[in-house]
Amino acid sequence: MVSVARVDQALTGSRQPPADPLDVKPPLPIDQLPAAWQARHRQGLRAAAVLVALLGDLEAPDVLLTERAHHLEHHPGQISFPGGRVEMYDDSLAATAMREASEEVGLDASNARVLGYLPTQWTVSGYAMTPVVAHIPASGDAWRWELDPGEVASAFVVPSAFLFDPGNHKVGTREIEGKRYANVEIDWEGQTIWGVTARVIALISKAISDK
Repeated sequence: MVSVARVDQALTGSRQPPADPLDVKPPLPIDQLPAAWQARHRQGLRAAAVLVALLGDLEAPDVLLTERAHHLEHHPGQISFPGGRVEMYDDSLAATAMREASEEVGLDASNARVLGYLPTQWTVSGYAMTPVVAHIPASGDAWRWELDPGEVASAFVVPSAFLFDPGNHKVGTREIEGKRYANVEIDWEGQTIWGVTARVIALISKAISDK
């Protein structure tokens, strides 16, 4: 079982957001990345935040995931956490993550409790993405999603006990520009979670197992 308390304990040393949300290294040396990714890196990264929302029960919370709209330029149809670019009017990375979750799926995060932050992740679309982990208690109408079709094709929850179990993670590969790259993958009810989203999940799994 993966309770909110276990995640909270695992993030004890990560209570404060990064001092510089653009301070992030790519997952591989730049010269080993596909040419398109190298170009985005040279153009400069943009700060972003995503919400890793632990929903409902303290002892067995669910984790919110979204399926990105299939017409989007970047990561169409991929499974992700709600989130997006930091805007000038956001007063914190947590505010960005909560705002984006509200805009994308209608999640009311007004009673959210931020547990901590994970290391900022470099994304292939040119973002420095900071994951914000928070617990959101169930409300009377949980969980009725109000999707923004311009951003999200669907939203669903996965039990934390399944998602953060390393036994459910596998190493796969993806071919990009004729080369294959190692990749963490998690299968859930016909959906495959991979890329930076799976990387974030693996980080939480490791933090929990290290405690």
